Amino acid sequence: MQFVAVEDYKYGPASGPMRIVHLTDFSPQFAGSTACVHCSSQVPLECEACPECSKPAPPRLNFYDFFAELERRTIMDARYGGLVLGRDGPEDDIPLLQHQGAGVFVLIGAMQGGEYILSEEATKRHEAWLGEINAEKGSPPNISSTPHSTVIDTNLMPPGGALWVAYGGQFIVNRFATAKYFHELERMNVTSMVERLQMVDPDRQDQHT
Repeated sequence: MQFVAVEDYKYGPASGPMRIVHLTDFSPQFAGSTACVHCSSQVPLECEACPECSKPAPPRLNFYDFFAELERRTIMDARYGGLVLGRDGPEDDIPLLQHQGAGVFVLIGAMQGGEYILSEEATKRHEAWLGEINAEKGSPPNISSTPHSTVIDTNLMPPGGALWVAYGGQFIVNRFATAKYFHELERMNVTSMVERLQMVDPDRQDQHT
């Protein structure tokens, strides 16, 4: 694997400054095991159960396998949040994968189509209110989305596909509350992302004012 190490500029024969990029070899080290949640023993990624306590280990992917699946579009990026479409049966069946360090991605849960997943930023800012609306239950009405709505369509993935979620945690709103508060969730999610970008790059604030 190669990464850019140094950049400088030299003058070419006729075209003015020419960018010269020097590359260097880089060999990242990724973990081949994770700690068992039951006994803390190391469980190799290829094992389905802990060799010490025999308790099952969650499905895990290494760095290379994860990004190979991402490239094949059997994994979709849900870290920015949005309305999740597809697989809207009575059971949670859209797997959620989370990077837990050292290049290892772990299955941490599942969700349903028709639910809204908030970004990490929106979750941190509005977790109390999200908890309140998520306690509401009922038969979900139809969602009136627009062409500008943020949609994660899992119907585009093959069976068994998964969503990539952020390490810091993302709130998932049930289908009834998603339909009832959809426009508020959309506004909340987008606003939180814009505010985060403005904190990272203050010049962006001038562009929006």
